[in-house]
Amino acid sequence: MKNPDVILLVPFDDGEGFALEPGARQSFGAHLLGPLRLALSEFEEYCGLRFNLASKANSPRFNGEPLSSGSHRSLTAVTLATHLERAGLNWMVVDPGIDNLAGWRRRLAKLRGSDPIAVGISTTFTMGSRWIRILISLVRRTFPRAKLILGGYYYATDARDFLSLDADVFCVGEGEVRLPEIVHRLKSGETLDAVPGLYIPNADGSLRHTGRAEPLDMAKLPAIDWSLSSRIEPSLDIHSEKVDVGVETQRGCVFKCGFCTFRTLASPTVMSPEEAVERIFNTASVRAGAIMMTDATASYPHDRWVEILKLLIDRGGAPHPIWAYVRVSDLPDETVRLMSLAGVKHVFIGQESGDQEMLNRMRKGTNLKQIQPAIDALARHNITAITAFIHGYPGETSESLNNTRALLASINDGHEAKPPVLLYVVHPFILQDMTSVAQDEDVDLISYYLNYPPKRSAEECLATVIACSRIPHAPAFLYLLGKEKSTSSSMIAGGHSTPHEVFRWMKTVERGMGIFLEKNLDGTRVNGAELNHLKRTLLESYYQHRAGLSQVAPSLARTAVGAASASLYRRLNKEWRNEEQDGPGAFTRVLVGLTAYKQLGNVKALAEGLRTGRLSTPESESVEKAASGSIGEAADQIIEQGMQNGKMKLMMYNSDGKLERVKTRKSLSRRLPVRS
Repeated sequence: MKNPDVILLVPFDDGEGFALEPGARQSFGAHLLGPLRLALSEFEEYCGLRFNLASKANSPRFNGEPLSSGSHRSLTAVTLATHLERAGLNWMVVDPGIDNLAGWRRRLAKLRGSDPIAVGISTTFTMGSRWIRILISLVRRTFPRAKLILGGYYYATDARDFLSLDADVFCVGEGEVRLPEIVHRLKSGETLDAVPGLYIPNADGSLRHTGRAEPLDMAKLPAIDWSLSSRIEPSLDIHSEKVDVGVETQRGCVFKCGFCTFRTLASPTVMSPEEAVERIFNTASVRAGAIMMTDATASYPHDRWVEILKLLIDRGGAPHPIWAYVRVSDLPDETVRLMSLAGVKHVFIGQESGDQEMLNRMRKGTNLKQIQPAIDALARHNITAITAFIHGYPGETSESLNNTRALLASINDGHEAKPPVLLYVVHPFILQDMTSVAQDEDVDLISYYLNYPPKRSAEECLATVIACSRIPHAPAFLYLLGKEKSTSSSMIAGGHSTPHEVFRWMKTVERGMGIFLEKNLDGTRVNGAELNHLKRTLLESYYQHRAGLSQVAPSLARTAVGAASASLYRRLNKEWRNEEQDGPGAFTRVLVGLTAYKQLGNVKALAEGLRTGRLSTPESESVEKAASGSIGEAADQIIEQGMQNGKMKLMMYNSDGKLERVKTRKSLSRRLPVRS
């Protein structure tokens, strides 16, 4: 095989790296993830089952059918591959979906011997500094001569840390045009200083900036070539496999939500309705799957959304079921009716809070009175939903948290037999650099730093999971099984002919976990009759196909595995809660050592983890770099540019190729007052 000019990596952080980070263990681990996994293991032990929707071996059956999911292919991977192909470059893209660092080490080992000019890494789907640093060290070891290009979302989360990573080129902003240009210039030996939007390290460690990159005209970008999926690793065949495909018809966001970076990553621009529909129908080259609309808010501007829906209906509906982000303020009954006719099957609603004062503090721009009519409309027209919530946003109180739980508990009231809101996500508030709340001098930046959420916020998330588990028709917690054992909301909502059967399975598992969570956290006595009913429901309704599974006696082997897992998490939870005072415990040190060896394949890392419960990475050097004046100034520049993007009005290119402001409804543009 000819050496590629560029190898592009699109990693999806598996979320398992938190075990290597003491601060994350003591917060996320001890107060959220650890208790959830302990409760899951205890319920698995009780039932003699292993709960894993993504596993063929452990998958339940719904009306006799297994759950089917679409093959992973990210929009990032196919978009950049399309532009590299059009630029005449010899490229390789690796896009495996959620994978751990051990998986990446194996993938990179297979590529050893190739000698690319450049390696690009997208940071959009990574969640922690340590994880991406280890991946970078693996890339440097595998491709010592390649120039490393970093781009993607992480600079909006932590600009200073992004710029302190070990890279040769930092690309801020859109990459479709600039990535091929960077590779061409590296190939020919030309300077990169003529490429705007880059930060390039100088020999003395300082950074030089090549100027601001102007936003792209989305209408002039070529349509995505989904046939390139067969040349992206791991390969897939769009003519025979089910594939979840991404579609983007607008960038940026005009709403001013204080916690979000959508509005600061790019100046708001939208395609015309006609162009948007063409991009949706471009996915018809894929045989089967779901369309994931990545627009920050597909339903806004509302008049544009309605026009898109009507155009889709005129063409017989979308070629695949659509999944889209929407706002409750954009869901009157007539619009939802059109959505259903156009092929919209599932929506994501970022509700964030069930307390009006908190919504006002967040500058969400929605009202609680809009929720019930929207949910009723979704139910009438057979569209399912997932809702997202934040716990611990600055100003959160016990009253506001209880109001949020009350909303979640009642959101499907009146639709008990067929709830429209199947799933919800709740997570502790995490402060990101390019958000308006991060510019608030009254916010304690250290307390909200990425991967170190306040302990109380994590505990409140558990309280919400317990509360929702008690209500059979309340939505189910999406990450109930853990990120690595769960699956996408599109898989649950659209991966089966009867999504409500999947929902009922999740609620049964959720209730079992809720019982053990209450026991472990509050000392609540276990209701044996309720647990036995849950076990029988699972065995009789969802696992009859499993050979050797009795409806009375569970599998001894799986019971033993569940017991071992429960014992391990019970010990780890105790150690993590006491680690700040007592240091890493014996089980923690073993876990860190084994995880480090699995990820790095390094005996030295194994020994260090076993001895100290920590793992040395290039982090210490990078922390020193991040403290330098040059990086700080560059980070401030990135954040300031993001804030300027956030002030831009919604724009669209007209027929003359000029940007013009999109007219929006006053009722949707009016912002709710922020209370002191």
